[in-house]
Amino acid sequence: KDSRTGQVYKVTEIANGAFENNTTITRATVPDSVVKIGSKAFANCSNLAEISLGNGVTEMGEYSLSASGIRSIQFPASLKTVGDYILFNCDNLIALEVDCQVSKLPRCFASDCDSLRSVKLGANIKDCESYAFSFTPRLMSLYVSENYGKDSFENTAFAFSGMQNEEATLYCTYNTAVDFYSSLYGLDKCKKNYMGPVASAPELKKVENTNSRSVYMSTSTEGGMIFYSTKN
Repeated sequence: KDSRTGQVYKVTEIANGAFENNTTITRATVPDSVVKIGSKAFANCSNLAEISLGNGVTEMGEYSLSASGIRSIQFPASLKTVGDYILFNCDNLIALEVDCQVSKLPRCFASDCDSLRSVKLGANIKDCESYAFSFTPRLMSLYVSENYGKDSFENTAFAFSGMQNEEATLYCTYNTAVDFYSSLYGLDKCKKNYMGPVASAPELKKVENTNSRSVYMSTSTEGGMIFYSTKN
């Protein structure tokens, strides 16, 4: 609203760098009329602790919230595209849930977030690119849906994160690609907690006999091979 004329204008986009380096903002509300948040729109707003994104936002540019002071964020269901580094170096961010129309989490999406402890990824995400959650030493809980395939995560997506520790927990569905291929993503050391009903074990086929054991094989829906050993 123009304070001089009283004219009300409909805001549809927050420009690139609109509030960059503004250290006086502590809270921001993006109205439903806004469709796009530009690159570095709120970058380096170190005292910005809260931001409410309107239900019309479909795109967020690169670095749009990087190095800001946000503690949490809820992405609207309308969001379709996010740029690289949008949550990079947000050291006050504790928990993160991405459950919207976004199908690809870009490079360094939430990397270098020192306080990040928990990440929950929605069913629409099919690709998690390099270093998306890297250098997050306190990240100890990761929730993923059953829809992820073998190549959903780049092998550096969780590089130098807490998820590479034995104390961390991967919450996933039994007998899925993430379950089988966790070692490809650097998640082979963490514990697994299976969500929902545990699927029954697949039918086994004997593939080898030795003096001391029989070896059985099963093939997952993703083509992964699991080997079981039993004594004769």
